[in-house]
Amino acid sequence: MTEVSLKLFFSYSHKDETLRDELADHLATLKREGVISSWHDRKILPGQEWDYQINDNLNTADIILLLVSSNFLASDYCWDVEVKKAIERHNAGEACVIPVILRPVDWKGAPFAKLQALPKNAEPVVSRNWHTTDEAFMDVAKGIRAAVEKLKQEREERQQKQEEIRLPRQSETEQKLQQQTSHQVPIPLDSSEFFRYFTDEAIKVIMLAQEEARRLGHNFIGTDQILLGLIGEGSGVAAKVLNEFGITLKDARREVEKIIGKGSGFVQPEVPFTPKVKRLFDQSVRYANSLGHNYISTEHLLLGLTDDSEATAAKVLQRMGVDVKSVRTVIIHMESSKL
Repeated sequence: MTEVSLKLFFSYSHKDETLRDELADHLATLKREGVISSWHDRKILPGQEWDYQINDNLNTADIILLLVSSNFLASDYCWDVEVKKAIERHNAGEACVIPVILRPVDWKGAPFAKLQALPKNAEPVVSRNWHTTDEAFMDVAKGIRAAVEKLKQEREERQQKQEEIRLPRQSETEQKLQQQTSHQVPIPLDSSEFFRYFTDEAIKVIMLAQEEARRLGHNFIGTDQILLGLIGEGSGVAAKVLNEFGITLKDARREVEKIIGKGSGFVQPEVPFTPKVKRLFDQSVRYANSLGHNYISTEHLLLGLTDDSEATAAKVLQRMGVDVKSVRTVIIHMESSKL
């Protein structure tokens, strides 16, 4: 099962930046353990759109820390944008929101007042009841560690349950796949005839992959664009399988952009395939041959994607909590059961 760190988002007032930095220092052990990564708006680079960066990181965070103070409550942006989105994601079960009370302030009427706050008993970090702020932040760090461990356990249990429900024994499906070698697909990989064997769904995947490359301003079609095309196609076997694993186009696009970023913006008319995609096509033919199919469809392309764990597409799936081997086994079982 792939180990993925949980992402923390700091929502705070710039007037409390010093306290935010102190808290970040107290979370250093969790970061060094690879348990968490963190983001705040000071990490926005020159030339980047700050509103997009904030919203993107807020929408992908696993834990959202609300650093509460009078400055925070007085900030229109914190209140109207970040708190609102944080509570929406918390209520939808998409993120865990933790208020961290920095300074004494009346926050009982806030949208997050129903949530368990840190430090313990919601005692503000800046308070005479703590000997030092270090003592208070240590209590906060312990609470965050407990929340992280709980989220990780829930994620692992959810993935385990999915595997138990969906996955057949891999040895049986692999054996059945290897036995289906009687019908071969004469697809010439290095000629213009190759795409003649693609189904309408597979052709649509390639067209959508080209659109994704242009949208990101890249002069190539990589495995990540093929993955986005498979999701966006919507009706094929691959799209249905990925949907079962909870993969959405919006979330996958977000992960792709985080990994490869955006290009220069100029895209040549003919967008070439990367070497990894060409190998993906080769693997797709192998799987079609093994299944006795005389065509290449979305399921064969997705099977080809699962063969390279170092490809960007595989990393996108891993970051979204999906084991590529599990995806592969589900497809093999589905297709071999039709034989």
